[in-house]
Amino acid sequence: MADSYWRFVTPGVFPTPVLNPNSYVQFSGAPPFTTGGPNMAYIWASVQILGFITRPIIGPALTAEIANAVINQVSTPNAYVKP
Repeated sequence: MADSYWRFVTPGVFPTPVLNPNSYVQFSGAPPFTTGGPNMAYIWASVQILGFITRPIIGPALTAEIANAVINQVSTPNAYVKP
């Protein structure tokens, strides 16, 4: 599977917006690295193609990394947060 950057679309899809694959759109290129903050910006994840729709695959390891980035307000290699 291919990997790609995904941009978080505020406010996201509830109940857990930052962990919901439907809250992200595929991003072309490499986003600017953000050092941190309370808001989700981008993730790096595998691509899942469902018909004509592409979504990121957010497995257990990425879920933990996203939660860690948001809670600690510090970007990680696969989860970028911003001010």
